[in-house]
Amino acid sequence: MINRSLGLFEEGNTSEALIWLFLKLGQAYTQIKAWDDAIASLEKGLSIAESIEDERIGNELKAIAKQAMGKVYLEKYESLPERNDELVRKALFCTDAAFHLQKSKGVTLALFLDLAQEYYLLGDSEKAHALLKRYLDESVRLGASYCLREGCNHGEMSCL
Repeated sequence: MINRSLGLFEEGNTSEALIWLFLKLGQAYTQIKAWDDAIASLEKGLSIAESIEDERIGNELKAIAKQAMGKVYLEKYESLPERNDELVRKALFCTDAAFHLQKSKGVTLALFLDLAQEYYLLGDSEKAHALLKRYLDESVRLGASYCLREGCNHGEMSCL
């Protein structure tokens, strides 16, 4: 049913709209803990982002997809009863790629936190602490008007 709906949606829609559809689908699969489907949806969005000719837009969308994939790997890791460092390494690979893709436009604060968590889980507390310091320094620099919620910049406590 979903594949049929996606096929109908793909006809006549822009690449950007399709990418956002796959990102939202990845989030939905993550919420129901369908990890493989979440990753597959995000990879589909990522492959479409690779074809975007405008490098700035393509890189931004690739970074968003990579960051979302990193979060899926971490959530899967946290759902397992036993430690699985391979999932954390996959998360770190994705988040690091997102970090480098967004470096030119300004890295989001959430990426500092994601990277810090991943390095901490892999046992590199020194690097984790350095990233947390960068997160705090940047938070202070941005001031109270910055919010971690995507697209929000009004700084209300309810957003944090």
